Amino acid sequence: MRRAIAPLFAILMVLALLGCGAAVKDKKVVQIDYTLTLPDGSVYDTSIGEGKKPLEFMMGAGQMIPTLEKELLGLRVKGKKKIVVKAADAYGEYDEEALQEVPRSTVPEGMELAVGQTYTVQTAMGPMPITIKSMTDKVVVMDLNHPLAGKDLTFDVQVKTVRDATKEELAQALTQSGMTQPIPSPDEPPADEPPAQK
Repeated sequence: MRRAIAPLFAILMVLALLGCGAAVKDKKVVQIDYTLTLPDGSVYDTSIGEGKKPLEFMMGAGQMIPTLEKELLGLRVKGKKKIVVKAADAYGEYDEEALQEVPRSTVPEGMELAVGQTYTVQTAMGPMPITIKSMTDKVVVMDLNHPLAGKDLTFDVQVKTVRDATKEELAQALTQSGMTQPIPSPDEPPADEPPAQK
């Protein structure tokens, strides 16, 4: 009886290991398929469909919404999860004070504006989305809130791949974060400390 069970156990172990895949961890490069839906059930964005690709990013490099990253930790390749991110943890609550009136004359000539349309403008802090809330012949009301401000976001995700970050990717994450110390790979042993002075 024991001889018959041993090969079956070995096969089950191999299948389990193949099915589990690598786990999402800090400083790993992850690819996910996702569908982002809004509270009204409408699909805002998705990586699924013809000509689309999975989203790739490094965990812990500040490229993603922190709550989303936290919920992905430990998920394995092929693993699926529905993740709800509250507005305050995503793009913030809607701020009525972020509505700004500007004279229509300040809009560059030839630029066609449409109410409800979102544009990207360059600022001292980098690109920023603005939405045209309303306009008259003399005044344009711009909404400086992010288009997703005030909205809870639901992500349906599936992990496609998990891999170690390259040295170049770790260095790039270091540069983007403004850190001055290198980011060690989680699988890399800590550097030996210099011997203590006697």
